[in-house]
Formats: sequence, structure tokens, C-alpha cells
Amino acid sequence: MRLSIAVSVVLCSLATTAFAGPAKATIEVELAPAKARAESVPADFAGLSLEMQAVRAGFNTPKGHWLSAANAPFVTLLKTLGVRSVRIGGNTTERNVPDGGRPVKPYPSDADAAAVNDFMNALGATQLIWCLPVADRFDPATYSDYAARMVEDQARKGYTFQTVFQLGNEPDLFKVALEAYPARFDAYSKALEEALGDRALYCGPSAAGATSYPKWLSAAPRYREPVLHDHVAYVTHHWYPVGGAASYPNVEAAVDAMLAPADSKYARHFQGWAGPVLAGGFRPRLDETNSMYNGGFDGASDSYAAALWALDYLSYFSHETALAGLHFHNAGSAHYNAVGPARLAPRYTAQGVGYGLLAFAQNGQGRPIPRTIRNADAVNLTVYALLHEDGTQTLRLINKTRGTKAVDAVVVIDPGRKLANAKVMYLAAAGDDAAAKTGITLGGKPVDEDGTWSGTFTQTMAARKGRFSIPVPHTQAAIVHLY
Repeated sequence: MRLSIAVSVVLCSLATTAFAGPAKATIEVELAPAKARAESVPADFAGLSLEMQAVRAGFNTPKGHWLSAANAPFVTLLKTLGVRSVRIGGNTTERNVPDGGRPVKPYPSDADAAAVNDFMNALGATQLIWCLPVADRFDPATYSDYAARMVEDQARKGYTFQTVFQLGNEPDLFKVALEAYPARFDAYSKALEEALGDRALYCGPSAAGATSYPKWLSAAPRYREPVLHDHVAYVTHHWYPVGGAASYPNVEAAVDAMLAPADSKYARHFQGWAGPVLAGGFRPRLDETNSMYNGGFDGASDSYAAALWALDYLSYFSHETALAGLHFHNAGSAHYNAVGPARLAPRYTAQGVGYGLLAFAQNGQGRPIPRTIRNADAVNLTVYALLHEDGTQTLRLINKTRGTKAVDAVVVIDPGRKLANAKVMYLAAAGDDAAAKTGITLGGKPVDEDGTWSGTFTQTMAARKGRFSIPVPHTQAAIVHLY
């Protein structure tokens, strides 16, 4: 459901000369906690998407399972970032033709799948989405048996996370026409139901862009019937909202695109593919997404700008829509990866998107609160608010202004109920450099290479006449807890 936003602002002390520094603005926010959304943000809303080839023991160098319970630094880092759902899929699920003369890579073995099961359990994840091929490798009998062995391994070990089988990856790109895809989806669903019974959960179509695929599934009579409806865990789709990396001539242009106001674009896209999904009574999920496709833009997709973008992207879709969740894709040496390197390694580094995930995870469970924002001059600052079960509130204030358009804001919050105190932590980068790849901190601390993070709320303040005045400098985000 969309939350209505009334907008107006009081803009004061605007600088008129280059040497005067950033402009100043006061933005007023009034919350309506009594009208908070009935549904809480799902605990597994924020996830990662990884390529199918990456789970094989022979993937990359050194050899061994990247996704393994024994890979403590990676498990620790994902726990720190709040990742509760992992999708394994991508183009390498479907790829069955020689690449540059090299041999075709095999589908993961049972041992590879068992290692992923162990990894998911160690992570404390609630959900695994695992892709089965529908293009050249289409084979419902073989892969439904594979799925049954995978689920039996989980049961034998006492693991409790949910497994959803994704039926194909980007059929629109892998030349499985819409006329052919339904029969392949039906064949898989029947085979999985025979192999797994009531435990059979599946999703799709996971198209790269063609909305006709999710519209078909949302309207398909077979899956709207009560018997099968609940087997469709999600209707899934892919999206890279900033477009292709090749569209931008330089880092500055790519960063500008990532930090531009995007609410209207997000709303149009969601309604275009997910509106029919909701109308059919299904749950929409972006099982693969990130800033720019084709690996992202070096210096933008892996920068501090990506942290601000990811935090805003997660917050918008979890607060303003009924999206069930989204997964940031990580692939090989892609610039948009949340963590690096994307392989087995002794240590890992949180990159821009990773810091966005970390910020989103702070006090991230709660019910979105409607708010009225007075921002008449449209300062590029977004506001999201959550109501927690104990009656406290958390806001995310994301100031995406920078450079010659920088505005240092003070956000004055009326919480709509009596709360006495506030504490604040900031997402920031050294020198407020949106293109910085290092020097990023949340709560005054970076994420360490062992995957741990020791940041905390760095400021406390008391209410004045029931309101809180929170400084939000340009090119920073504030996580504010009111109690």
C-alpha cells in the first residue's frame, strides 16, 4: 500500500556565493503513529543474490566452497549486514553453451547444495531461493529429484529455513518465449509437487524486464486456485533502476543518477509489474536487483553513493509498497557487489551497497508510519519512519544533496506521541565524498575485515516542546531512534 505524503519546506539562509558553503534548510516532519501500517517490514526483506556457479567447489581460486558454514568471516559479515534471505541463480543457472571455447560449467553437485544448506543454517537465514533452469537445461524430472535431495538434506540436519525453487532465470533473455514458458513452469510445478508434496514452494518468472511474464503467472487460473496458490511463494522480477553502466560517460554522471530523486520512477515501475501480482493475491519480490546492470559503474556502484542509494532503495520499497523483499545481486568482480571479494577468501570488505544494508538493518523491524513532510523547495532528502512494538520509533533521514547543490538540513520531527529522548547515528564518508570507496562509516565505525562492526549511536538529545531537531549534513544519512 502507498503512504500519502504531503510536502512543504521552510528553506532558510540559502548561500548565494560559492565560498559561503552549503545552503541551510529546515525540514519539518509530522508522524502519525496511530495510522501505522498493519504489516511490519518482513524480517527477510533485505537479501543477497549470488550466481549459481559461485556455489560450486571448483569456482574461482582458491578452490573450495565459498558458501560454507566453515567460511566464518563471510558468515559473520552477512549477519552483521542483516542478510536473512539468499537467492542463488543468475545467468549461470541457464548458461549451457561454450563461453570463449571453454567447457560448459556443470550445475552444482549434491555436495555443493549441502554446503549451501550448512551455510544458510550458520547464517541464521530464514529463506533460500534456489534457481532451476528452464532454457537449454530444462529438465523437470532431474531437477525436481535434485530439489528433493536438497530439502531432505535440510530435514535430516534439522535446518528450519524455507527453500523456494525459482523456475528459471530471465526467460525473456534466454529465448524462452512467453508462449513456451507457461508449459515449462507447469511441468516444474507438477514435478516439484510430486517430489516434495506440501513442502513444494516455487516462484518465477524472474524476467529481466518483460512484464508480460509476471502478468501471465498472476492471472494463470491454475495458480489462482486455492490448492496451488500457496505453493507460489512469490511472483518475482528483476530490475536495475539506474540503467546500464555504459549509459554514463563518467563517475560524476553515474553518481548523479544514483542520488537523483526517484520516488516517482520507483512507483511507476512497481505498479507496472507488481500491481497485477497483488491483484492476483500473490506476493511480489525483486529476486535480482542492483544499481546498474552489466556489473555497475566503477567508482559509482561500489562507492559511498551506493550506500546512500541502497539505503533509500530499501527504505522506499519496504515502506511505500507491498514488495515482499529484494536481493542485491553480487557477481564475480562486479562493481555493484555488496561485499568483496565474491569468492572464498580469508577476509571480506563491505562495499557501498553493503553499508546501505547495514544502515537498513539498524532497528529495521517495525510498521511504517505515515508522515507529513514540509519541504516546499524539494530538498533532496528522504524520510522514512517505523513504529516498533514497544512504542518507540526509528527514522531514516537520507540527505542526498552534494557538491554545488549541497544543503545542510535540520529535520524537526513531531513524533505524534509523547517521546522524551532521541539518539542518532550517521552514515558518512570521509570528506563527504560521494565517490569514496574507503573511509565509509556507520555510527562512527567501519565494518572490520573479520565481518564485525562496533558502531553505535553517537548523539543523544531531549525533546523540546515534544519535538526533536536532528542535524542531517549534506551527503549523509541519519538513523534516529526516538524513545
